Amino acid sequence: MRTLAAEKIAKAVVSGQADLGFVAGAPSSALRDVERELVRREELVALVRKSDPLAKHKAVRLAALAERPLVLVPGATFTGEIIHDACREAGFAPRVVLTLSSAEALCEVVRAGLALTILPSGYLRAADSDLRAVRLKAPTPRRDLWLVRRRADSLPTPRAAEVFLRLLRRTPSSRL
Repeated sequence: MRTLAAEKIAKAVVSGQADLGFVAGAPSSALRDVERELVRREELVALVRKSDPLAKHKAVRLAALAERPLVLVPGATFTGEIIHDACREAGFAPRVVLTLSSAEALCEVVRAGLALTILPSGYLRAADSDLRAVRLKAPTPRRDLWLVRRRADSLPTPRAAEVFLRLLRRTPSSRL
């Protein structure tokens, strides 16, 4: 098992460098050479400090972030494109003060009170008493998490990868 940037996973599967992959936020055009199975759809939320005025709200319009400093994933990533597209749809360009690839680092910047971030809701740990997730609406940005594997007419998927998938599907918490 290894991690790759989401933008590289489908190519690694097609080339045989990886047997299976999980890709978040990819547009259909990036997955045209692989078989894909939707694992889940994730809603992106604003993560704010519990002392932030937005933390009092369950949901806010995305445009409420227009003047706020944001720390985001790189704009050229699948998730970054989803966030920037949603902001454009809400009528503004995000005021990005810092770009980081690590969700953990993004959360630490928010925890320090330097900016807000937008991430999938699952990135906020239930035990985290410092941060709050605030739902976004008008629009609500979402990303799909895909399981990808080689097409049947290309390199075969190794038996070990198929066994891994069967085990994963039997796991009670699995959504596959």
